[in-house]
Amino acid sequence: MKLGINLAGADFGAGQTPGRLGTDYTYPTRQEIDYYAGKGMSVIRLPFLWERAQLTENGPLNASELAQMDAVVGYAASRGMQVILEPHNFGSGFGHLIGSAETPNTAFADFWGRFASHFAGSGNVVFGLMNEPHQQTAQQWLGSANAAIAAIRSTGARQEILVPGSYWSGAHSWVSTDNDTVIGPGIVDPLNNFAFEVHQYLDSDSSGTHANVVSASIGVERLSAVTQWAEATHSRLFLGEFGVAQDATSLAALGNMVAYMQAHPVWVGATYWAAGPWWGDYMYTIEPTGLGSGQVVDRPQMDVLETFLGSAAPQSGAANGTSLAGTSGPDLITLPTGSVIYRGGLGNDTVYGSADADLIYGNQGDDRLVAGRFMGAFGRDTVFGGQGQDVVDYSSNGIGSFIYGNMGDDTLTGGSGNDVLYGGQGQDLITVGDGRNLAYGNLGDDTLVGGTDSDTLFGGQGSDVITANSASGMGSLIYGNFGSDALTAGAGNDTLYGGQGADTLMAGAGSDVLIGGLGADLYVLGNGTGRVLIVGFDQRGGDRMRIGGQTFSVGVAQNGDALLSLSGGGTVDLAGIRAEQVNASFFG
Repeated sequence: MKLGINLAGADFGAGQTPGRLGTDYTYPTRQEIDYYAGKGMSVIRLPFLWERAQLTENGPLNASELAQMDAVVGYAASRGMQVILEPHNFGSGFGHLIGSAETPNTAFADFWGRFASHFAGSGNVVFGLMNEPHQQTAQQWLGSANAAIAAIRSTGARQEILVPGSYWSGAHSWVSTDNDTVIGPGIVDPLNNFAFEVHQYLDSDSSGTHANVVSASIGVERLSAVTQWAEATHSRLFLGEFGVAQDATSLAALGNMVAYMQAHPVWVGATYWAAGPWWGDYMYTIEPTGLGSGQVVDRPQMDVLETFLGSAAPQSGAANGTSLAGTSGPDLITLPTGSVIYRGGLGNDTVYGSADADLIYGNQGDDRLVAGRFMGAFGRDTVFGGQGQDVVDYSSNGIGSFIYGNMGDDTLTGGSGNDVLYGGQGQDLITVGDGRNLAYGNLGDDTLVGGTDSDTLFGGQGSDVITANSASGMGSLIYGNFGSDALTAGAGNDTLYGGQGADTLMAGAGSDVLIGGLGADLYVLGNGTGRVLIVGFDQRGGDRMRIGGQTFSVGVAQNGDALLSLSGGGTVDLAGIRAEQVNASFFG
């Protein structure tokens, strides 16, 4: 996933158009581009005003503005960076709503035809249609977007296009509005080279106007629905704006969200909001202090983002605590008291956390990252394993932590709090502790072991082995997702989703719901099976039941479904199947 920055400034001075360059608005300098390229960022989102780029509707483009953009695009190309050129007009132009009689779709298409023709030969340019349309309905905006796309492609320009939805194009609201049902299937691009651009802030109302985030997991929660929609519809997503303040919870939320996106390939990129020299003390700014002075100091948000970038530059600051870094050799580190950001070096490191809220990055090497060795309550930590075969042991931690294995075959162990664990790439072993946990195997053939509470476990891609150990009265959700997975229920009331592939679903002693999904699935109903509901059983599609030598009788459930009574004491409700349809071919 490409990760970059919004270099704002050309969109400033909206009340002064065309305005004066350097007084009302500004463009990124080479010094700024060098800084972000040096951090490993690969894309710049450059917001500008339509009324500056084209002084009148249907008129020629403004040569002086094009020259400024050409300079940014050309220098960014020399640093290996893409540039997203996007009008920052919120769905309007020249004081009127796009699609209105005053600013019709033909005027919007005229601009994009001229603009795309100018940049058609710039291979590092991405066309962002518009920033945050919100007054139009989705159907109205669809007409505007398709008119612009048609104009772009008519010039011969083949670059990627970023398409927002209406209603501010919020990621959290994509499927709760009709963006998913109107914009999603309605976009027409003859080259099919586009992604949907969404924005997401983590404050109470997703507006990006408050300093405090809701929680450290809110980013993951707000991206989940649109991510699942994109995976189901084979769509591509780009997060055009996201930003947080500098407190520890905000930084943890930032890391959690970016890690979640990297674990889901439907996310093709993201650009942080914002940077640029005119932000001053803006709460989300990531512009370093001292740029050009020789004493550059990174913002704490950059310390988090660097974990996901290719840069090896040392971090220079930490929020609410101390910043420590490992060496190129094998380090043994015990973190001091106080919130610490620790970045491991190249060797095989062992790191023991403190009793406070730490951010721990293993980076390269086979690392062992362990929760605080102190008595009493431990801090709410965020841990990134990095490259290598890492062991992250938080079994002694009583407060929920966020643990990311990232690359390599990792072993992740949660504690007694409500943890979030991500395996990342590789064949990972993830064992959650007590508490209500969320675990993702992600890429590779992973093994996930649940705890005694109510957990949610996702296998991800690969053929995964997932076991719920929920106690009686509890209930876990298990998703195999892709691959041929083996899912086992516990003693609680569990729900198992096989997903794609030929999956094996084993019932437990509670009241379980088993949903095989696509593929020829095997339902294992052994002695001790409780009350089971099987949804979507398809004998003709290769689904089978295995009852382990038990005998059975077939009756009718109260809802009319076939109801199997097993000699071992269990019952099986076959949803949508009548009793007279059950025959020997159902078993195997």
